[in-house]
Amino acid sequence: MRVGGGVLIAGPGVVVRLYGVLMDLAALIVSFGLLVVSGVAAVAAIVQARAADRSRVDAEAALGEARAARDESARLAAVATAAFVRQAEAQERANVLKEDEMRPPVWSGPKWVSGSLYRLVNSSGRTIHVEEYEVLPDGAENLIQLSGPEDGMYAYGDALSWVMSNRMGLSVEKLTLSWRYADEPDGELNRFIIPM
Repeated sequence: MRVGGGVLIAGPGVVVRLYGVLMDLAALIVSFGLLVVSGVAAVAAIVQARAADRSRVDAEAALGEARAARDESARLAAVATAAFVRQAEAQERANVLKEDEMRPPVWSGPKWVSGSLYRLVNSSGRTIHVEEYEVLPDGAENLIQLSGPEDGMYAYGDALSWVMSNRMGLSVEKLTLSWRYADEPDGELNRFIIPM
């Protein structure tokens, strides 16, 4: 029924039905809204899952690269350390050679003094102990007379002198001194060879 101004007046059954339809429509709209929100949430979850998967793959790749860089860095460090050790050893050898170069010779001479007299001087700056000498060829030992300290100790500046002679085609060809520094009695025995 219609009463003035177009307002419909209906009975109580129609209002209840209308109310039920409106409630169903509202429930449908809410359900549709929840469906849309659920769909958006599902899409967002899928996008985030893919992004997380890509991040995991990228992280694994970065970890592999970091491990490779670490291994390469360790290898290069080992190579650099070995090179540094070789350089230090070479520098040490160079220092020893330089020290040897700067050190005065152990013996100066031999120098001819007069006639068949020769002299050899300790120029090492240290006391030297001459332990033995050898004359070549065999049998020429009597053709040379050495003079110097009886104990074989030659202080810096002391001279070892000798006189040589020849006998019937036999002459001294080589005199070898075996010596060591007096302050190194257990040191290596050195040889000084004097060709005649």
